[in-house]
Amino acid sequence: AGDNALELVFIAVDYSRCRRIYQCYTSNLHFLGSSSIPTNATASNSRYNGTVASSEWSTLYSTAWASFCAGEFGISAGLVDGAGRLLSVATSRDASPPVVGQPLGQSPIAHAELNALAGVSRESLSMTRCLLTTLTPCPMCHHAAGVAEVTEIRYAGIDHGALSASSQTGYGGRPLPRMSQVGDEIDVLFFELLPLVGSLRLRGTQGSAFRWYRERLDPMGELGVELARERTFGAGGEWTTECRRLAPRLRGIGQWRMTTSAHLTPNA
Repeated sequence: AGDNALELVFIAVDYSRCRRIYQCYTSNLHFLGSSSIPTNATASNSRYNGTVASSEWSTLYSTAWASFCAGEFGISAGLVDGAGRLLSVATSRDASPPVVGQPLGQSPIAHAELNALAGVSRESLSMTRCLLTTLTPCPMCHHAAGVAEVTEIRYAGIDHGALSASSQTGYGGRPLPRMSQVGDEIDVLFFELLPLVGSLRLRGTQGSAFRWYRERLDPMGELGVELARERTFGAGGEWTTECRRLAPRLRGIGQWRMTTSAHLTPNA
């Protein structure tokens, strides 16, 4: 843990130097602003734009935060039936053992989406109309949802590597579930941030998630490094409190992404 902490300090210093150099050559680089990244705001909440989050998304957000506070990546997923009722709620359990309703644990493939799919009966699975997840599903989870005959996936935060790696054809040539992003700008950025901080704490700077941000000088990487060193972040409390505290920084990241194409560069 000490080595990881020291490594994060060096990365933070390196990030600060690189950002100053980058600002010299990029006249339209901004870290503060009010513009939003484009999202389909169908699961927004009252803190930012006057609408209220649906109960299923509120449950997933709270569950993801609790998972993060327990030392995990902070990703939650759930299955929804035709009436909009949650049939299951699960989390990523990379470091945690399996529990009732979440049969995968202590494994790099113990993703929230797989646990949500594997933790219900065939009858419940047959009633599933949509898979909700706080982060873009990886290709493994996308394909698993297709095998389970889920027709739609809605996600909040973006896993940029997973999104660029997704294909369109599933097992046996069947179409994969269609995917769409939903949520308030601050929420979706916050739940993109959580797994990044979790990855930095669990794996240091060697993880592929952090490499994506570092290669593009995306300011989300810098914020992730800061929070990974901050002992109080994820120590408890409500996720909404942290979301409010970080809202100006997250808006700045949204503005930065609006004014530079750096984050759109394909993975190297």
